[in-house]
Amino acid sequence: EQIDLAVTALDADGDGEFTFDELTAAAADGPMKEVLDRHRRQVFLDEVVKEGKCNFILSTVPEGADVNRLVQDPQPHKKAKPQHGGVVHKDATAFIECNAQQAMQAFDHTMLYAHVTGGKVFEEQVRTEMAPAFVSRLQLSAIGRSPAAAVAAAATTVAPGTFAGSTAATAWPGAGLAARGGWATARAARGGEQELSTVQTWTGLTPGKEYRLQTMTVDAIAEGTSTIRSLDWDRDRFDIEFALERGTTYNSYVIKGADKTALVDTSHGKFADLYFDALAKQVDLKTLDYLVVSHTEPDHSGLIAQVIERAAALGNESLTVLGSKVCLQFLSNLVFTPFKSQVVANGNKIDLGGGHELEFVIAPNLHWPDTMFTFDHGTGLLYTCDAFGMHYCSDNLQDAEGVDELLPHYSLYYDCLMRPNARSVVTALKKIAGFEIKQIATGHGPMLSESAAEWMEKYKSWSEKALEKQGPSVALFWVSGFGNSERLAQSFAHGLTSSGVNVEMHDLN
Repeated sequence: EQIDLAVTALDADGDGEFTFDELTAAAADGPMKEVLDRHRRQVFLDEVVKEGKCNFILSTVPEGADVNRLVQDPQPHKKAKPQHGGVVHKDATAFIECNAQQAMQAFDHTMLYAHVTGGKVFEEQVRTEMAPAFVSRLQLSAIGRSPAAAVAAAATTVAPGTFAGSTAATAWPGAGLAARGGWATARAARGGEQELSTVQTWTGLTPGKEYRLQTMTVDAIAEGTSTIRSLDWDRDRFDIEFALERGTTYNSYVIKGADKTALVDTSHGKFADLYFDALAKQVDLKTLDYLVVSHTEPDHSGLIAQVIERAAALGNESLTVLGSKVCLQFLSNLVFTPFKSQVVANGNKIDLGGGHELEFVIAPNLHWPDTMFTFDHGTGLLYTCDAFGMHYCSDNLQDAEGVDELLPHYSLYYDCLMRPNARSVVTALKKIAGFEIKQIATGHGPMLSESAAEWMEKYKSWSEKALEKQGPSVALFWVSGFGNSERLAQSFAHGLTSSGVNVEMHDLN
């Protein structure tokens, strides 16, 4: 009887046979469609679960919330930075991230057994409930081994209650999050599309040791803004006083306004090939308008000369180097190719168009005398070069590891470089107090996004405490031709401040 019913359902013209065309029609929009869709969903789930790629988010919402409204208007939560992408709704009181370990079919539902991999509580005092929600709409690739399955690829909606949350798009090969515009939106949820280069090795520091070098390019870290992170995975020492545990990064940024484009800092010279391969995909040096130099320390300025030379070779005669007065003086002794430059003072602004108005903040001694910050009023990004940085290399764009894990690296960096200049830290914090800072784009380590306010508060409290200390004071002066004396001065300063001695540092170059 069941066979007869199936044949009748597939036999559209009632001639007792069903043709390939009838089978195709039934699979695409007929009685077989639901069965085939369910089968393909299970095939996908089985594959991605086995590969460990099925990640999803469970969100709690205020008790009595209109779940339909939340599903139809999935606005992202500003404080939520899921490790694997996906969307946490702006009204969520908490969320947890899960990685599925096993998928089991239960009639028209799929049961997932998962491990919790992360999460965060935003509101501790609000009564909440877990509500069923649509996961996504999947555009399924044709997988089946029969003609019917092969022609049955179609958009299908996962039933409400399958998961209470949203999946990361990476869990579904060929899938898009229809509710938020597909793959592009899913990428934006974790800071933009990430592209890792091949790994190169470098042997120029410790004899006999090979250091892995790699670049990571991230599109859309903010509107019209991308970054090239040079990942120095194995660097084990920085200057004299730094013994590194997690390597370091050198971060460069591209800001594209409606009218003009700016490159903020470059990278270490040893990254030349990798960096310029990545840069070519982000900006055409023939039309680059500005090169913003936060300061001239070689790990950030090591490729400035090549940027200028390559732009000039392409006929770009308008590229302008922006920096503090001291910065451009230093740069004139480092770059021997003539270049166009413009000194910027505290509060000066450059308009790139499209809302990208850059304002400059002179921040000397953080930790070089030529240092300046750049604030983009259009995106709320503050570019700080060494300040607020840390020597910590990972493939996380932002401070996703959390304060507890990153604090040892952040505090060591502060003690070595910033604490000797605590007075300058306090002054710089006062200068940026009026900015609506959304993220801090550092020169080393991750961007500070998840806990930006907390990281800034630590600089403030540490510096104020350093200035409160009573006791002997030392003025440390140095003249440095190649950077060696400056590094020795930093080492002396670290030793002095570790012993409770106040230090004021003065570069006499």
